[in-house]
Order: sequence, then structure tokens, then C-alpha cells
Amino acid sequence: MFAKIILNSKNCITLLSLFIGMLMLAPAAYAEVKDFDRHENFYLRKSEELLRSKPDSALLLLQIAEIEANKTNNGAYYFWVQIMKNRFYSAYDRVSKAQGILDKLYERPITTTDSILYGYWLNEKGHLSMDEYEWEKSLLYYLQAIEIFQKYGLYSELSTVYSNLITHFVHVKDYKSALYYARKKLEYSQESKNTSHVVRCYEDLGYIAFYRTEYDTSAHYYMKAYELSEGVKSRYSRKVYYESAADAFVYAGYKKKGMEMLKEIKPFFDSIVDKPIATFFFALNYGNALLENDFADSGLYHVAKAEQLANEYAYTEYKAFIYEKYYLHFKRKGEDKLALKYLEKKDSVELLINSIEDQERLTKVSKMVDADIKENTIDNLKEQNTQSKDQIEKGKYWRLFLLFVILLVATIGCFIWIQLREKAKNQVWLEQQVSERTFELKEKNNEAGLLLTEIHHRVKNNLQLISSFLSLQRHFTEGKNSEDIIAETVGRVQCMALIHEKLYADAEIGKTPVRDFLVEIVKQLNASMRRMGLEVDIKENFEYCLLPADRLIPCALITNEIVTNIFKYAFEGREKGLIEVTFNLKDSMATYILSDNGIGIDGEIDKDSGDSLGMTIIGGLVDQIDGTWTIDTKSSNGTKYTITFPIKEK
Repeated sequence: MFAKIILNSKNCITLLSLFIGMLMLAPAAYAEVKDFDRHENFYLRKSEELLRSKPDSALLLLQIAEIEANKTNNGAYYFWVQIMKNRFYSAYDRVSKAQGILDKLYERPITTTDSILYGYWLNEKGHLSMDEYEWEKSLLYYLQAIEIFQKYGLYSELSTVYSNLITHFVHVKDYKSALYYARKKLEYSQESKNTSHVVRCYEDLGYIAFYRTEYDTSAHYYMKAYELSEGVKSRYSRKVYYESAADAFVYAGYKKKGMEMLKEIKPFFDSIVDKPIATFFFALNYGNALLENDFADSGLYHVAKAEQLANEYAYTEYKAFIYEKYYLHFKRKGEDKLALKYLEKKDSVELLINSIEDQERLTKVSKMVDADIKENTIDNLKEQNTQSKDQIEKGKYWRLFLLFVILLVATIGCFIWIQLREKAKNQVWLEQQVSERTFELKEKNNEAGLLLTEIHHRVKNNLQLISSFLSLQRHFTEGKNSEDIIAETVGRVQCMALIHEKLYADAEIGKTPVRDFLVEIVKQLNASMRRMGLEVDIKENFEYCLLPADRLIPCALITNEIVTNIFKYAFEGREKGLIEVTFNLKDSMATYILSDNGIGIDGEIDKDSGDSLGMTIIGGLVDQIDGTWTIDTKSSNGTKYTITFPIKEK
């Protein structure tokens, strides 16, 4: 068969062209399949460590690595050297240089559009575009990288791209998309059973919730990351998760709890000597927690410590946070003169940051010019070395001719063998993919069936609840006009809609923080029902608690009935009012209190008489959660509703 192919002149010319092309692409093709672990390479690993602290040393190490990569014809090695150089120039605001490196790297055969390395290249382009605030380009690059990593089943790389996408969407304040990719990342991490990636997923969810100002939820996810990270993350990382959870608790209003958590890990951060930025943020967070708990002296001491570190390590961009803590503290204490002083300092720092950054950028550019001169010198030396090699090679043409004939025959045989082998592999791979996809579709079909059953169940319950409301309303229509009756019914239905919107917006359905849920209902009623000229303050005191939907929904409907009644009658003839919302836990029993400082109710109320629709609804909902309730009426201090119930079903 080979003889027939060779005798055919047309085929001979084709094979000769193919062979010459393979010789030209041989180093790149070899690099594509050659085993190379960038984390084990000394030059790449060390340059990444020195990138921020010693940029000149880092650049020198990368130049040495580039020479070694070219010498060994290792294309994968060369690829990662260029990626690290891109990160170096990007870190020091030499964006055009970084872009040039990536564009040049794209032209090499190693980065064909279906290769794994092309996925890494796309991820770097997305990161660089995000640094330049080119959000549309950044999103496009990340989505292309996801397609490649999904194709090859690289869950670790997918996790990295999802993290970058989450940062992208948080920057543009598209929290819904950020939450979608965080859930997607969690799904892949759980499928691959990689606990380390699952921990990072909960860290991302906590990060998103914090920026959405859902501090209870943020603390919940950071605590999950801390609990799951035992044995798979460093001690430092675990303490950072714990610190983040504590900070979220302080912002959520659980000031004492957050302060106690920070106090618990204080010895660890005091012992750190090689991470000043970690010491700085801990001092700032701990000082803020102490100030929130009225420990003024200790709080001011730790904020001052953070200010000292900021001055020592030139953390100019963080000084605005420090002065904001001083401002809020002195404003809370009524010391307006000092508060105004620190507010002016905060504003001046924010105005100066841009000019300081411009000056630093000019300094970095001048350093990079020197680095370019060094690079050009090395390139010239490389070119001279190449010319010397070419002159030596001219005397060895006869050896190359003999090698050419041998390689030609070997190439033809290898080509046919590889084609047959790849065909067999592709057949096996396709069968595996069909089998796996069939199994996935069956699993998703089962999940869809369960979800549809749950939806039908929820719809039936909601319709029954609305029917019950309307049946009760029918018995209490005497003396009321139709508009009031319809408005009350619409209010209850809108409350149910808000309940389900909050329930299913949470990443873990069935485990919802009580505070985020109930306070939102009170605030919405305040916005919709408060009459003109009335100012109502809402005071909240919640212990951290997660309730299942079968307890949370009745609590929300009870809140709607009571607060609606308060806005109707409690503040009649007044310009100011106060509503207090309290939620306490003791021995698996919850105590939920709603009170106002309104005009009160004359005389005693028989809540079981059945004369009031609102009281009837509240009584039925309290029975539904196996609870008891009381009404305390005092004409001078307003009205107080107390509901006590077990947090779990009996």
C-alpha cells in the first residue's frame, strides 16, 4: 500500500507538504501534549511569590524561565511564562504591554481555539478586561473559557472562572447573576466532591450576600465555609472565614456576638508577623465591633492601631474606612465637632487617592522602561545566538537529507496509526458520553417531577389560604364599604407574594434567617400604609435564628395582621410613633413580640370572642404553629402582642 502511495506523484507532493508542516509545528505540538506542572517549576512559583514585594527580582526570574523554555522547546512552559509576564505587567498598570503579550501568544499554534491552554488564555483576557472596566469584553471571554473547560471536564478550572465571573457581576452590581454562578459553582464542586472548592463556594455566597446588605445570610455562609474548611484549608484561611462571619454579625445588629467571635481569634492575628494587611483589617474590624458595643476606649485603641499600620505600610486607600469609623463613633456620642473633623479627613483622603495613584503609576512606568531595555538586550543576544546556529547548520545538509527520508517513512506510518487509534478512542468516548448524558437526563427528569409536585402542593395551600381569608372576611363585612374589604384582602395576598419571593430567592430553600424576612415585611408596610405627616421608627432586636418555611410563613402573616392594625389605629392624631420587633430563643422555644407606643386600647380585649376578623386570623395562625399568644393593652404605653411557639413541629 505504501509503494502505491509513493509512486503516485500527486500523493507524494501532498505527503511532502504535510511532513514539512509537521516539522514546522513539531515543537508546538510536542508542547501541547507534554506533561508540565507550572506549580512545580521553581522560576514560575518564586516569581509569583515576589510579584508584589520584589518586582525586579520577579521579572528577572521570568526572563530566565523564558530562555529555558525556548532552549528546551517546551511550548507549555513558554505559555505559562508569558501568562506570568502578563500578570506582572497588569499588576503594575502596564496594560498595553500585558495586552501585547496575550495577543502575541494567541498567534502561536499552541493556542488553537479548541485547546485547554486556550481556555487559560481566555480567562487571563477576561481578567485583564475587567481591570480595564471593559465589562462586556470580560464577560465574553469568561463565557468562552467556561465552554472549553466544560468540554474537557476540568472542574477546578471551571471553579476559577466562576469565581472571576462572580467578582465581575458584583462589581457591576448584578447580584442576581453573581448568585446564579455561585450556585452553579457549588453544583460542580459538589458533583466533583471537592471539599476545598465547596468551601470557596460558600465564601463566594457570603461575599455576595454582604454586598447585597443581607448580613444575616452573609454570616451564615461564612460560618459554613469555616465549618467545612477544617482539614482542607490552612489555619490562616479558616480564621479569615471566621473573622468575615463575625464582621457580618456586627453589621447585622448582633454586635455582642460578633465582638465575642473577634475576641476569640484575636490572639491568632496578634501573632501574625508576615501578613500586615491581615493584621490591619482585623484591628479595624475588632475596633469597630468594640465601638458598636460601647467599649469606647478599647475600640478607639484598635482603630488607632489600624491607622498606625496604614501609615507604616502606606495603605492610603484604606484610611477613608478608618476615618469613617471615627466619624460614626463621635457622631453617635454627640461630639459633633470631632465627628465633623474626621468626616473632613475622610473626604480629603478620598480626593487625594486619585492623585497619589497617578504619581505611583508614573513611578511604575519609569521602572518598566528600564525593564524593557533589559528585555531588548536579551532579545538581541538571542538573535545573535540564532544566527550563529544557522551558520553551523549550513554545513550539515547531507545529514538532514538522510534524516528527512527516515522521518518521512516513520511519519506516514505514525499518521495512519494515530488516525486509527483516535477513531477507536473517539468511539469509546462517544459511547461514554451518551451513557452519562442519558443518566443525567433521567436524574433531571426525576428532579423536575419532584419540583412540579412541590409547586402543585404550594399552589393548593396558597389557594386554600386565600379561600379561608375570603370566607372569614364574609362574616365581618357588616358596616364596612367594599373598597376597605378589597384593600384588606389585597394586602394579605400581597404579603403572601412577598413571603414566597423572599423564600425562593434564598440559596437554600427552607433555611431562611428570621430577621431578614420579618423586618422586610414591617418596612414594606411602613412604606405603604403610613399616612402623610406621620413618622414611625422601627426598633428591632433579633437573636440569630433559621426557621423552616412551615414556621416562617405563619409568622409573616401574623406580622402582616398586627402591623396593619397598628398603622390603622395606634397612632391616630400623632406625628411620631415607634414599633418594636423582638425575637428571642430559649430552650427550642421562640418568643416573638410586636409592640407600639400608640394610644392603646381602652379596656380588656377578648381575643377568643370571634368579634374581630384580625384576631380570628391571628388566633388560627398561632394554632397552626402550636403556639400561644397574649395581648397587653395599656393606654399610656400602647399595645403589646406576644407570641410563643416551638421552632420545630411537635
